Amino acid sequence: MLRRIALLIAVLAFAVIAFGPLHLSYVTSGSMEPTLSQGDGYLVIEGPISEGDIVTFHSEDRGYVTHRAVEQTDSGFITKGDANPSTDQAAGTPVVTESAIVGRVLTLGGGPLVIPMLGPVVGFIGAHKLLAFGVVAALFAWDLLGSETSTRLRDVYTFGELARPMFLGLIVASLLVMVFATSVHPATYTVEEGEPTQRYSIPAGETVEREISVTTAHLPLTTMVTDASGATVVSQETEGATTTMILEIPPQEVGTYEPSVRVAPYPAVLPGAWLETLHGVSPYLARVVVLLVAFGPLFAVYSLFFDGEARMRSVTPRWVEKARGFL
Repeated sequence: MLRRIALLIAVLAFAVIAFGPLHLSYVTSGSMEPTLSQGDGYLVIEGPISEGDIVTFHSEDRGYVTHRAVEQTDSGFITKGDANPSTDQAAGTPVVTESAIVGRVLTLGGGPLVIPMLGPVVGFIGAHKLLAFGVVAALFAWDLLGSETSTRLRDVYTFGELARPMFLGLIVASLLVMVFATSVHPATYTVEEGEPTQRYSIPAGETVEREISVTTAHLPLTTMVTDASGATVVSQETEGATTTMILEIPPQEVGTYEPSVRVAPYPAVLPGAWLETLHGVSPYLARVVVLLVAFGPLFAVYSLFFDGEARMRSVTPRWVEKARGFL
């Protein structure tokens, strides 16, 4: 029972992150001590930002940063690490615009909701992918072969006991692809008066088009859908793992402007135009529809034509029988 509860919690966690406006990350430095320590995990939620919130934003020279928004100005937010003596802007980081902010750290009881030691765990899994895969596979096998009513292993199973883990594994695998293979590619432009003086400059007060290329991992049996924040994708062309897009950037005031492009993979169970329409309404809606289309018919066929209580006798190799004797 306990292992199935743990498995259910894991699936629900994936579902919450997949279908809700949540992002999971962890601290890599001590700049937010003692509020957030190095290695602590946290959840980032989309929504309005206020002074005092801990926010995650993208900086062209520093990547993704999680610091506190200590002041709001007309051009954006002033940010600072709790342990730092000065603001990020005093150290040379541009004022953080709303388009550069991923979201704010989820708080509970006045402080951030912390997941202790998430960083080391993620680092270990990243360095030992095969071991992590083996542990997950072993847990699924244990759940499949286990019994809630007897401490002895048995050779007879119902069809439902074999089908349910299969459905669960397929759904989890699909969620993993859709959530963790989604990538965001920010671009920073300097907005100037008059003609642009460099490649990443745009003229103030004018609608302009700029080309941006992004490279993503090519996944089999998937359709890649792109959208942009702070700009509009006018056209795109994909060659191998590289997608080249033309972005239409609306008129901006003098300063720094940071639009971004998101590339999201979906299992290729719907036409690309349909996926783009659903994704345009909401990526979370697109994920729900994809899962329903992919697994709904399979589950319906299973429910209508197969008896979940039908008993099946497994054919077990001798070496497996010997291994069971040690359990």
